[in-house]
Amino acid sequence: MILRRKDKQINDRKLIEKILDTALVCRIAMCKDNVPYLVTMNYAYTDNCLFLHSAQKGQKIDILKSNPRVCFEIDHGKKLLPSKIPCENTMQFISLIGTGSVIFLNDEDEKSKVLSLLLKKYTHMDQYEFSVHQLRKVLTFKICIDSITGKQSVQKDTLDRI
Repeated sequence: MILRRKDKQINDRKLIEKILDTALVCRIAMCKDNVPYLVTMNYAYTDNCLFLHSAQKGQKIDILKSNPRVCFEIDHGKKLLPSKIPCENTMQFISLIGTGSVIFLNDEDEKSKVLSLLLKKYTHMDQYEFSVHQLRKVLTFKICIDSITGKQSVQKDTLDRI
C-alpha cells in the first residue's frame, strides 16, 4: 500500500514487528456480496501471520468461508493532542494496515497452539492444557499477511514508546 504522507510512513520492520507483538486488538474487514463487515478481535502474531479464535458459527465465519481475503488494522498509543485553536487539534497515533488470507486451523494440535499463543500474549501463561471439549467448541484461524504498511503521527523515539 502506498501512503500519501511519506513523512508518516513506518519503514522500520522492527517497529512494525513490535507493534504487531504489543498491540491488544486488531480490526478485520471482510466482504460478502458487496456488503462490508468489520469486527474487532484479540490476536497473536508470529511468523508473518495473525492468529485468532472465534465461536464456530456466526456472520464473520460465514463471510470468511465464502471469501477468505481480508484487510486488517492495528493501532497503538492513541492520544489526543489538543490545541487552543479548534481546527488544529491532532491525534498522536501509530497504526498498521495490511491484507491477507484466512486459513482455518481445524486440527486439535493447531487449535491448541493458537490458544497457547493467545494466552501467552494476554496472560503471560507459558503452558496450558486444553480439554477436548474446549478445543472442539472453538474455531481457530490465521491470517497470512500479504502486505502491511505502517503510519505514525510522531516519529521521535517511537520504538521506545511501545
